Amino acid sequence: MFTAKRADYFPRSAYIIWQELQQTRFSGFEIEQHLLLHYRANYYFFVSPQNEHLAKRLLYGLQTAKDDGSLNVLFLVTNL
Repeated sequence: MFTAKRADYFPRSAYIIWQELQQTRFSGFEIEQHLLLHYRANYYFFVSPQNEHLAKRLLYGLQTAKDDGSLNVLFLVTNL
């Protein structure tokens, strides 16, 4: 699309962009320095039904991190 001049930008997740820029096919790409697109996205943890202990431990840890604010710090999230 970029070679054909049909697109000007390619929005990417902040979690993946650094890995993608290491790939040869993205060698001509640059990160926009003055624009940020912000939208909510869900993240899921999948745990085997046979591992109920792990599911409970993950839930406890995530809730604790949310309650004490460390989850926001870890993921650089702000309450917009």
